[in-house]
Amino acid sequence: MLYSQARLLRNMELSDQAIFPYYHTVSNDDLPHVKHIYPIKDEKQFIADLEYLARKYKILYPSVFMECLLNGKPLPERSFLLTFDDGMSEVYHVIYPILKSKGIPAVFFLNNSFIDNKNLFYRHQISLIVNHLLNEKTELSALQKAAELLKTAFDGTDKLISEIRKVEFPFHGVLEQVNELLGLSSEDFLETTRPYLSSAQVVEMKNEGFYFGGHTVNHFPLRKLSPEEQKKEIIDSVKWVKDHFDIPYSLFAFPFSDKGIRLSLFESLYEEFPGLVLMGNSGIRKDTAPRMVQRFSLEDPNYSAEDTIPVALAHAQVNKLIFRNKIRR
Repeated sequence: MLYSQARLLRNMELSDQAIFPYYHTVSNDDLPHVKHIYPIKDEKQFIADLEYLARKYKILYPSVFMECLLNGKPLPERSFLLTFDDGMSEVYHVIYPILKSKGIPAVFFLNNSFIDNKNLFYRHQISLIVNHLLNEKTELSALQKAAELLKTAFDGTDKLISEIRKVEFPFHGVLEQVNELLGLSSEDFLETTRPYLSSAQVVEMKNEGFYFGGHTVNHFPLRKLSPEEQKKEIIDSVKWVKDHFDIPYSLFAFPFSDKGIRLSLFESLYEEFPGLVLMGNSGIRKDTAPRMVQRFSLEDPNYSAEDTIPVALAHAQVNKLIFRNKIRR
């Protein structure tokens, strides 16, 4: 409802709180591994977002952000800090040059299983399969066998695509079998397209002052893991980023959602990394977990930052009125 009034909200007085928008990637190109799971902005739209943020907000440097969170200081009023998830290659080729030219800092959250293009995120694999089914002619027998693997009857390509989209952890292993039936290869895609950052690219960006944190090892939905598995995915990710890139600070962003994460997990993470700062993606809300900061997406190409931010702030005010502005663990 609020988005339908986005343009009317553009002139509203912005609140003084710090904001934390996030993206995954930005590109002028068609990205087959992304396009069927979420839409993205092109460079022109991204630059327009940055220009709006620069007009309306002050830059929040990651070092200041960390200092405030770790020392219980208030964040600078009406400031912003950009974050980017998943370590996509466009971070280096598109986003990094733009941010550098404008003097805007950011934090990038990495999955160590993907860096250096070692493995393909299963959601990206889903998008590639869907793209193939939509654009390539496939033998009926292969389609029927793919449907069998998904434990459904073949009833047309559209139905098969719908079933492919539903594949989730821990059943994502079936995607490699579907790949084989369709003549696709994750290894070939990783080798030729190189969809993720390399370690050398991360080092270059780190040396330019950009910050990096963990985003779990494998980008599994944490709600489907046991508490011990959740803890291991997070600790191994943060530790790898720190050790691999010689990073003194500790940052982590939850993949998919932080919904249902218990306070006991936060406490065990703080024992492992006393200076850890965490980020979620539940919109502009407070959190009962200490040093846990919530973010909101600016990725939808149908809405500019000028549309999205006033709506997000208005939504936060509504949540406050109905006592839903704080996430309780």
